[in-house]
Amino acid sequence: MSDDLRGVVGSINLDYRSLYLHYECAAYLYRVPALSDIKADFAETFATEQQSRISTKSLTNGISITHIQTPQRKKSAITIQIQGGESNSPEKFIGLETLTVQCLATNMQNLSKNFVNAGIINEFPQIFSNTELDTSKITIICKDNDFSGCMQLLISAL
Repeated sequence: MSDDLRGVVGSINLDYRSLYLHYECAAYLYRVPALSDIKADFAETFATEQQSRISTKSLTNGISITHIQTPQRKKSAITIQIQGGESNSPEKFIGLETLTVQCLATNMQNLSKNFVNAGIINEFPQIFSNTELDTSKITIICKDNDFSGCMQLLISAL
């Protein structure tokens, strides 16, 4: 919801693949009674089920790390955001940032096998990478009791 008059329901990404290949869609709502229901549902869900603890830290090399902990689900999400995205690539190296972030995520997935075998983490984390126009991100989702091990995994991969 952007205000009490407008809202969008659905999960649509504004890129070619999402719109034409996956046929994602959303509904734009304008001045309809359902908006007050959506707003009330969002407020209730956020207040009770989705309460998260969010903290932001910086590594010594300046890379920002955001830690989101959801106690109800006993999971943590660690996101690193690196300045520089697709718009920063020189013309002859288009996609370099995407490739770099994907390689880092793949390296982390490979290292996670060693961390599980060594007992540093108990379960394999989920690792996602994303490159946008101005930033690149990697997100690691793990169990709360694996958080410190996943931080070690992240630092080892960097």
